[in-house]
Amino acid sequence: MEPSFSPDALVLNPNIQVRLASGGQLVFGPGTAELLRGIAQYGSIHRACTEMALSYSKGRAMLRGIEQQLHLQIVHRTQGGPGGGSAHLTEAGEALLQQFTDFEAAVQQYAVEQFKQEFSFPKQEETL
Repeated sequence: MEPSFSPDALVLNPNIQVRLASGGQLVFGPGTAELLRGIAQYGSIHRACTEMALSYSKGRAMLRGIEQQLHLQIVHRTQGGPGGGSAHLTEAGEALLQQFTDFEAAVQQYAVEQFKQEFSFPKQEETL
């Protein structure tokens, strides 16, 4: 039997990024999820974008793209004025974010389990 290391002892691990697509076009991924989390936390698209170091125009374009692809309103926006505007996730937006977060966690867990089953490495006599 060939000696092997446990994957737990290695510095290697799976690095999976979950993205959702429709018709071959990216619809939702980690960046979009981060944007929605920021909107939920700060009540502002602008502030969520600022915290992510994302341009406001890019953030708005991301939101428009999701809403057009899914035919759902994900974020409810109120126009700015003397007190400024605000934004919050709609029920559909909250559900989408929660479902994506749960799915992403399940995929990550599965990847770790599969990695541990599939990978073993020969014992190295010396380090590089």
